[in-house]
Amino acid sequence: MHLYFVLIAALFSLSTETKTDVAKNSLKGRPKIVDVVASFVGVDSTGKHFIKRVDYYNEQGNIVKHEDADENGQVGYSIYTYNSNGTLAKEQHTSAVNGRNTFNFTYRYKAGSIWPTGMDITGDMAVVFKRLAMVHDSEGNMTKQTAYGSKDETLAVTEYKYAGGKKVEELTQSYSEYFESGKSVSLYNDKGVQIGLEQYGADGKLTNKWKYIYKQHDKEGNWLEKEEWNNGKLNTIEKRTIIYY
Repeated sequence: MHLYFVLIAALFSLSTETKTDVAKNSLKGRPKIVDVVASFVGVDSTGKHFIKRVDYYNEQGNIVKHEDADENGQVGYSIYTYNSNGTLAKEQHTSAVNGRNTFNFTYRYKAGSIWPTGMDITGDMAVVFKRLAMVHDSEGNMTKQTAYGSKDETLAVTEYKYAGGKKVEELTQSYSEYFESGKSVSLYNDKGVQIGLEQYGADGKLTNKWKYIYKQHDKEGNWLEKEEWNNGKLNTIEKRTIIYY
């Protein structure tokens, strides 16, 4: 699966939660800027040694801008705009390499609801994706999302399960080359902190087992250094700097 489709899938998952981004990202306090540098042990699959992610939060606890960079400079950035009731209205994703607008996500809501029923997709890469449909439970957790292609064909269906307010399982059935069928299971400690992730292929076999170790925390209780282990080997070291309001 191409890298940008992995990124797209991550953005779909990130953007459709109904909590504030501060709560969704398990942050404490009132963060204004969160700067993360992820250094790979060796290089990643694209030959990069590190990536840098910066999120800018508004005073309501939601991300208004996101920037990505690697050792060669900025890769891209995203702008988030909100409706008057605080719900997410639109995402604009732009490549810093050529300045092209790769994606616009415009969210759809039923009258009086704060939970989106889907999003419409435009931009350079809308030749593949057209829209996303979403279903939420009574607590506002997204339980199902369906991705549709440019001809309104179903590309993939993903279902989610929750426990204790945390997403514990994600099951994807792919009907196209752009997604992969499989399941991921999130693991948490008794404090609700994610400490691992298990990924399974379409055949049900375990393909990746991730373990997360948090090394340092600031006075607000947010982690400042994190190790990610993949199948028993150290894969990534993330160092985070947080500026607060």
